[in-house]
Amino acid sequence: MNAWKIIWNVFYNGSSRWRVVTEMWRLSSAWQRTLIVLSASVFLAGLGAYVILAGRNGSALSLAVVGELLLFLVLDKIKDKTFFSEYGSPDNAMVPPDNEEHRVSRYMIFRKRLRETNITRSHVEDVFPLADAKLDLESSRGEMPRKYLGFAIGLLVGTLVSWSKNLDAQELSLAVAAFVVSSFFIVMVLWVVPSRAERLKELKYFMHLYCREVE
Repeated sequence: MNAWKIIWNVFYNGSSRWRVVTEMWRLSSAWQRTLIVLSASVFLAGLGAYVILAGRNGSALSLAVVGELLLFLVLDKIKDKTFFSEYGSPDNAMVPPDNEEHRVSRYMIFRKRLRETNITRSHVEDVFPLADAKLDLESSRGEMPRKYLGFAIGLLVGTLVSWSKNLDAQELSLAVAAFVVSSFFIVMVLWVVPSRAERLKELKYFMHLYCREVE
């Protein structure tokens, strides 16, 4: 048995942030899926209308906010009521003490998948040196993308500041509100795609938790 390969695949392919999203969709009912599509459509329509109208319509921005809030309320309900019925109650597992970045949900998937493949504590302990070596390798990568991202953000902020000078007070306040709403949505999208080093650190964290639960 190649325990390292199994653990790696279970974490990266079966316990990712994106997997939580797809599992919530799979486990949701027809009316919940309808609400997800409807709320996402409302958000995108409101934000799109606001952009097309060059930030001169507060109603469009309000529509985007309502759609965004409804979307996250529906997803939260699916996670609490449906997701844990499939993967078990977190009260009966050695889960993370907080649910930052949905780690509780992801660990519950990780835990169930490893148990289904008969991975024991000794299997996990044997691959810790490999996880450390992989983390060292990934930590030395990514310098150029980070530098480019910093440059791109600076250029974007400069462009927005220049554009905002042509707006009156009301238009400027709407533009700021739109920026906050869209930034929050972008952060939620980026949350699905973490860095390699971050994912490896989470893998080690999940491995430690699993070792506390199994023989």
